[in-house]
Amino acid sequence: MRETAWEHAVRSMDEQLVERWRASAEGRAWLDELPSSIREVGDRWSLRIGSAFTRPEVTASWVAAVERLDGSPAVLKIGMPHMEAEHEIPACVRGR
Repeated sequence: MRETAWEHAVRSMDEQLVERWRASAEGRAWLDELPSSIREVGDRWSLRIGSAFTRPEVTASWVAAVERLDGSPAVLKIGMPHMEAEHEIPACVRGR
């Protein structure tokens, strides 16, 4: 069976990030839901999902390069729920 884009995206996650988040119940729940979250967002926004970023600074989110339906590049970030991320979306929106 051929691997889907979102399955590849999850499989390509940085092993240290997965190991870090598997240490807590909240992190395990987030990791368990991540494949369906990626698939849902990708379908909703018609995204072609690339491999996850595996940089050392990616510590609390799943982040990947994506391509929009019109072919333009973008980045998709699905964050692990945590206190520091509480104000991240409003800040990103203001920064447009």
